Amino acid sequence: MVNVNWFTNEPEERLAIVTTFIEDPTNANLGLSIARKAEAGVEVGFGRSAVTVVLFHDRITGGVGIRGTPSFLLRDHYDLVDSTRGTGRPPEIVEPASFSDTVPILIDTPDNMMTSTSKGIEITAMLPEIPYLKTRLHVTGQWIETRNSTDARYFGSQWKFQDFALLRTKERAPYWEAITAIGRRTLFTYRLIHHQPEVGLVLTGIIQHNVSDLLEDIGGIDTLAFEGYVTRDARLVPVPESERGTDEFRDLRVPRSGTIVAPYGSPADWMLSVQVSKTFPMNGRLSFWAYNVLDRRGIFGDHGIRARRYSRMRFGLEFTMPLMGLLGWEY
Repeated sequence: MVNVNWFTNEPEERLAIVTTFIEDPTNANLGLSIARKAEAGVEVGFGRSAVTVVLFHDRITGGVGIRGTPSFLLRDHYDLVDSTRGTGRPPEIVEPASFSDTVPILIDTPDNMMTSTSKGIEITAMLPEIPYLKTRLHVTGQWIETRNSTDARYFGSQWKFQDFALLRTKERAPYWEAITAIGRRTLFTYRLIHHQPEVGLVLTGIIQHNVSDLLEDIGGIDTLAFEGYVTRDARLVPVPESERGTDEFRDLRVPRSGTIVAPYGSPADWMLSVQVSKTFPMNGRLSFWAYNVLDRRGIFGDHGIRARRYSRMRFGLEFTMPLMGLLGWEY
């Protein structure tokens, strides 16, 4: 498919014929990922109270991601005869081409290149019931760390690489080795349960307390973390670590684009939800729930901290009553 951009405002752009190629990104070696899960726990009871501690470690290897393989297209530049606008006559292409250059591209191919590891601890405490209030408290605390990494080279964001591809005067662009992102979260959940068995009523208040939430990209702000540079003809040239700080490679010392540049997290915050359940004769049941009952939207953070914005309050009501003689029918 050949196109001559005759109507552009820049005369130099009228001298290029762009040919579109279709690449097949199929990977015949693409396989399934492998997940390994390990979990150990202990539960200790104290009368009507109990404490449970669970440790877990999950690891997924060979996760499917998109690997960008550098390549290039040959681009011929032609002179045109009578390319003046407004004449009503299309220009004639002068052959052979006056000169040629290359357009660097990335061919996106699916590959088993991702690794994800999660580890953490969960502690649950069920406290004894307060007899006069018929209420008990459940507390669950979780600490989770997730590490995502890839073994593919990284060439910057799509827009940065596109700038490199379109600017003929830019002879090279940096590339980085595998990216590793780490997220850590601490979350507490408090459940206050009020139970009146004689009337079939259960009232539950749930507070979700986000203590900390941090996400960081290892090496994301290190301008010396690049491994080398890619040329316009898709050659990968590694740069020794001892030479990356010299003036020769000043243009390559930039933070990685398209990833997390600096560690950031969410400010500590909390949210309240309510659940009510009431039984009726003939196995009837009335349920009500309200998510974010106080319609709390969260707070805004300072520099380096993103705002946590909860969804608006949502609530629902459900009533069921079996119909006598019609098994499985409810209204």
